[in-house]
Amino acid sequence: VPEAALRAWGSEPGMRFLGDVDDMPALLDTVDCVVLPSYYPEGVPRSLIEAAAAGKAIVTTRMPGCQEVVEPGANGWLLPPRDSEALLDALLQYAELDEEAQAALGAASRALAERRFDEALVIERYWQVLQRSAPAALQARGGMMFSARSVSVSDVYERRHSRWYEQLLLGVAFQLLVGLPWYC
Repeated sequence: VPEAALRAWGSEPGMRFLGDVDDMPALLDTVDCVVLPSYYPEGVPRSLIEAAAAGKAIVTTRMPGCQEVVEPGANGWLLPPRDSEALLDALLQYAELDEEAQAALGAASRALAERRFDEALVIERYWQVLQRSAPAALQARGGMMFSARSVSVSDVYERRHSRWYEQLLLGVAFQLLVGLPWYC
């Protein structure tokens, strides 16, 4: 949508065009519910992860990525893509909830964010993938090179709680998963 159209819609009663937002937590503090009516497959949208972490109810579409952040009925609604009637219905349902029910949706979002998207948990999942895939991938490539010396998976494992190694492992895991050689 062209920015000029967004600005025009933003001048309508009850609407605001915010433009680029640098402080999402502050913005999320001002809203009751987050809506992302996406109609194309995407990765898990960061905006929905941030909404869940902020304890907001979520209305989004049944699209890959988006559906990872909503448990229908628990923390929000999953709608068919491009269905404006379903979107309106979900928003009306949310608006008709009492404060306690709205708060319960938000609390469920926060719990889902902690359960699925906690940084330590995500790093641990990458580590598990790396442990399963790295030995064969490393053997096929003759090992990984770090500062002109080969590093075994066990070397990395012993240092896995180091923050530097956690970041390194994320990069290594990605490279191995997409089949690229990895050197530093």
